Amino acid sequence: MGLIMINTVELFDPSKLRELISTRFNPPVTVIRSNSQIDTTNMPFYATLQQVTSTPQGSRAFSKGDSEIEYSEFTDNVLYSVQLIGKNSILLANRLKASLRLTSSLNELKKMNIGILQVSAVRDVSLAIDSGYEERAQFDLLVSQSTIVREQQNHITGVDLEIDIEQ
Repeated sequence: MGLIMINTVELFDPSKLRELISTRFNPPVTVIRSNSQIDTTNMPFYATLQQVTSTPQGSRAFSKGDSEIEYSEFTDNVLYSVQLIGKNSILLANRLKASLRLTSSLNELKKMNIGILQVSAVRDVSLAIDSGYEERAQFDLLVSQSTIVREQQNHITGVDLEIDIEQ
């Protein structure tokens, strides 16, 4: 039996959400995937985005018309943690939260096929480190996102039989 290939039809790309967050600032700021090894020594202000949880909300399998392609769709509520690091982080986190509700932001989210379900309160997560005091703010975005994959079924619709009778 050969390997069955499953192809992604729709899969959310978190880099697009990082880009949207970046462009809500003027000038745009660097938004880094959390837990990546990037030197931030010379960055006075930046943000990180991390997927924290993914909770399944529903699934369905379907095919379109008489095609031999089966689709599987999962809808999940995904929690992303947004952290801002640098001067005035708490103030800017509150402004970012508000800007994510603007029509321009909602239009970009629609293009990504996700929607914001809930935004948490901004938390002050500032800390003292070797070089002094570092301002940090954090809030969570709960979004609804879907993943759709497809698979070729190769159903047998007919069989040619050749009957050979030996006597």
